[in-house]
Order: sequence, then C-alpha cells, then structure tokens
Amino acid sequence: MISKSGITALAGVLRVNSLIKYLDLSSNNLNKEGGKILAETLKTNKTLKILDLSGTNLGDYGASALASALQINTALLDLNLSRNDIGDIGSISISILLRLNQTLVSLQLAWNLIG
Repeated sequence: MISKSGITALAGVLRVNSLIKYLDLSSNNLNKEGGKILAETLKTNKTLKILDLSGTNLGDYGASALASALQINTALLDLNLSRNDIGDIGSISISILLRLNQTLVSLQLAWNLIG
C-alpha cells in the first residue's frame, strides 16, 4: 500500500519524468486525497498514457478531481477507475470530462455506484 507521503513523492516524480508511460496504482488506498494529488500532477504531465486506479477508493471527490484535471491533460489515453465507489456526483464530472477531452480513448468504470 502506498501512503500519502508516497503518492506525494510519486506525483513529484511524474511532474518531471518524461519516460513513464504506464502507471498501475490499483488496489492502493489512495482515497480522495491521493486522487487530488494525482489530479494536480496530471494537469501538467505530458507523457503518461495509461493509468490504472482501479480499487483505490477515490469516491466522488477523487473522481471529480481527476475529471477536472483530464479536461486539461492531452496525453492520457487509457484510464481505469473501476471499483472506486464513484456515484452520481463523480459520474457527472466524468460526463463533462468526456465532452471536453479529445485524447482519452479508453475509460473503465465497472463496479462503481453509477446509475
């Protein structure tokens, strides 16, 4: 499990690293705070293509923060948000993202509270 200080350190690396294309943080308890930290990084990261955040307990707040960041991000192609307890609020943010983001080609939302 990655801690808050660990995700903060990783986010710092992602801000300057131009080599990492795929990042799998699945099944880590990032929760909404970790989602917000990653979201801030995604606003400026130009190399990450695939991000797996399945089962990270992001909830609506974390999903909304990521959706906001991905309205700006033009690099990410594949995002897995399955098993994150995303409900109506998070799904509304994601629907806005899908209207504005022109680069994301794959989004997994299985096993959430949408609907």
